[in-house]
Amino acid sequence: MPPLICCSPVILDQSFPRNRHELNLVVDTLSKIQEQIKLDEVHLILTEQLSELVENFDWNIREEYSILLDIYKLLSQWFLQQHERLIRIDLSDINEYYKHPIPEGCESQGLVDFWSDEVGKLLSKHDHHCSRNEFFIGIACESAYCTGQPRHYINPESLRVFPLVGPVELSSLEDAYDWCVSPEVRNKKVSFQDVIRNYRAIGSHSLERPDGGSHFKLKFKGHRSWILDSNIDPVVEDHLRKLISITGYPFPVIKYTLLYGELPERRIRILSN
Repeated sequence: MPPLICCSPVILDQSFPRNRHELNLVVDTLSKIQEQIKLDEVHLILTEQLSELVENFDWNIREEYSILLDIYKLLSQWFLQQHERLIRIDLSDINEYYKHPIPEGCESQGLVDFWSDEVGKLLSKHDHHCSRNEFFIGIACESAYCTGQPRHYINPESLRVFPLVGPVELSSLEDAYDWCVSPEVRNKKVSFQDVIRNYRAIGSHSLERPDGGSHFKLKFKGHRSWILDSNIDPVVEDHLRKLISITGYPFPVIKYTLLYGELPERRIRILSN
């Protein structure tokens, strides 16, 4: 499952006039994020308060009206209608936080300070659910999406900040979801028949049966095959671990899926207790 992204103030805050160059960057960025959403490469996160930014558009620049309308339509589609790839979060319980630094190129105008306050709360909530050296939320940066060069923050105090990300930087973010696998799965053994019955659930598209031997071959699209020996039952766990690099799933998830024939449930980390 993917990481989460929160939009930068340049993308979200259209409560004051922006020049054509900025608006074009926003439109291009939104179209690229839309494609990532369709491919399930990113999910969106929005606080209850930040959703107000989407409703506060300045429509007074008539020559830019069509661009603003495109931006408004897409942001409204993303954030004003609930869908499975939008995570809404209430931060009213966060009391200990600092204002999040804003990216270079932003000024304290419009609702930028409001964005800074809300994203500071979001960072405080985020850090209750991860180690201090990781992030599963990034700030979608219009410069990173359109030029390949992320902006920097105005951050003279070197405060901890969410990374500014584009398509390249997304790979540095952690998974925003936890797998719900019960501890007893660790002690269970995966049998030969478990694999034969449930191999498709871990992403293998076919099982090649041996011609007189004992080696079955599980095939995966875009990855090497994995050999299953019918003479070794249950399957040795060190051999099962070779499926981690092939499937991309953690080992407990592989075991659970081969045992029960379906992937375990997932929980959004930032919403867990």
